[in-house]
Amino acid sequence: TSDSKENKPDSSAALTETSDFIVGSREIHLISIVDVDLLLKLSPNGLNNPQWRRLYTLQVPGHAGRLVFGLLSGKEVVCMQGRFHTYEGYPISTCAMPVRVFHLMGAHTLIVTNASGGLNPAFNVGDIMIIKDQLYFPGFAGDNPLRGINDERFGPRFIAMSNAYDAKMRKLTHQAAKELGHEKFMREGVYCMLGGPSFETIAEARMLRLLGGDACGMSTCHEVIVARHCGMRVLGISLITNMVVMDYDEVRLANHEEVLETGRKRGRDMQSLVLNTVQQIEDPEDDDELSAAV
Repeated sequence: TSDSKENKPDSSAALTETSDFIVGSREIHLISIVDVDLLLKLSPNGLNNPQWRRLYTLQVPGHAGRLVFGLLSGKEVVCMQGRFHTYEGYPISTCAMPVRVFHLMGAHTLIVTNASGGLNPAFNVGDIMIIKDQLYFPGFAGDNPLRGINDERFGPRFIAMSNAYDAKMRKLTHQAAKELGHEKFMREGVYCMLGGPSFETIAEARMLRLLGGDACGMSTCHEVIVARHCGMRVLGISLITNMVVMDYDEVRLANHEEVLETGRKRGRDMQSLVLNTVQQIEDPEDDDELSAAV
């Protein structure tokens, strides 16, 4: 599956030393723990400009389509409740555009969450996977968010992606999970992004697993590429909302409702995990090790 859910929203216009969250699904509940200053709704009824409504309206069930500005554990954050997907008809650069906007607002850290389908047979529905690397399949076909004339304001023409997901932030998240007693359902692995909106065929799923994928979805990777281009630290967290069908004798079919239901059940655990992790995050200039990793 891919990320799809909802969240509660809220927003604040604190634009310096900010962390940026892209919340893939509403039921992860992250927005409800933000001390909100400002809330913007990206929906036909929430925007006055007809052209903006036409261009930037989220259409996926479970994606609330709201920008939330506020404080989380005393840190200024901007949260995107829901995201844009290429299968909605948007170019990949548009789908990743909010990351650049948040970077210009002062965000130095990106935390992305999504709902994903489990490929690793050792995983279970409801597991939380910290993303350590990614397989970005649209990029194999040249559909990269950095394609085109490079804007030097954000970063160089060519960027390294071997350190896409910050090692120290992954360590902080594992520590937070241990303190919360979440170890039994915590995992770490490789996230695969496909274009969607169709779910994976059995042959496709087997290929993803053979290539080292542990979970798959329809988002996130392009956002991470743009964040790294901007020099932002990245933490990625996937909620395993269903197991991908890998057997031709399997009668079960992938469905969006299963994604939403698992999110509702595990949402509070995701909430506490992110909250505890954010409490431990230091600003890059205060941490030489983190500054060097950017």
